[in-house]
Amino acid sequence: MIDSDKIKEAIQYIASMEYGETLMHDEIAELVGETYGTHPYRSAVSKIYFECLKQGKMFKNVKGIGYRLVMPDDYAICAIGKIMKGSSQIKRGVDIMTYAPVDKMNLLERQRHREISDHMNRIDAHMRAGIVEANLLNKEIKQLTPGVASS
Repeated sequence: MIDSDKIKEAIQYIASMEYGETLMHDEIAELVGETYGTHPYRSAVSKIYFECLKQGKMFKNVKGIGYRLVMPDDYAICAIGKIMKGSSQIKRGVDIMTYAPVDKMNLLERQRHREISDHMNRIDAHMRAGIVEANLLNKEIKQLTPGVASS
């Protein structure tokens, strides 16, 4: 069982850190009292992540090292990345519906499949359009911001 007091202490500690600083896995493990790599450790990090995010302190995994606090100017890029991950999951759902053996379904399930498939295709189209718009907007903002290189 994860100690909620230790989670709160870890959140306070991370909230006091500067953007761009890195918190090592062994530091986090010590803060939360769990062994790095275990399910309780990952669960604690997940809880800490969402609470810190609410306080304007988001962190990203630095593979094999720990977590780095994201610079405020990088939040939009991180959000676009998360949206793209969600979009790829939606695409997988659309693929499942596309390649489902509809001819082997009973009439009721075929109708349900058609309705769900149509709905999922609309969601997929909206997600893809939203990603394109977000990327274009991000590119425009970078071009208008002095000293920021366009990617």
